[in-house]
Amino acid sequence: NKAGFLLRPGGLIFLRFPNGILHPTLFKMSEKVRAENFIHRFLVFHEYSFTPKFISKLLSDRGFSKIVIRNSPLVKGHVYGSNPAKKRFGNFLNHMIWSIASTLDFCSRGRILIGPSLEVFARKL
Repeated sequence: NKAGFLLRPGGLIFLRFPNGILHPTLFKMSEKVRAENFIHRFLVFHEYSFTPKFISKLLSDRGFSKIVIRNSPLVKGHVYGSNPAKKRFGNFLNHMIWSIASTLDFCSRGRILIGPSLEVFARKL
């Protein structure tokens, strides 16, 4: 609630969260197909993540409105280390995930958000 205290009425807040729908789903799927070691080489699983519904409720309960939640663009850079094969596969995997997430976001008019991270914009009342 510190952010709400610091902002003036009408102030804009921007947040980025791990997607609470995608991360647990991928983790459970990797366990079922016994691919935990493989999937952990290429993806970062966060200990805490939040769903869009939870984020909206949390912010609205704390005096924010005009809440917009969308898939956050993927991070750029060398997140896969210096191994060229790992980089190529990681970049392919990122592109595939982003393509699927963007398509579902567009087709569902923002109701299906499966990107690895979520961007949140909200205004203080």
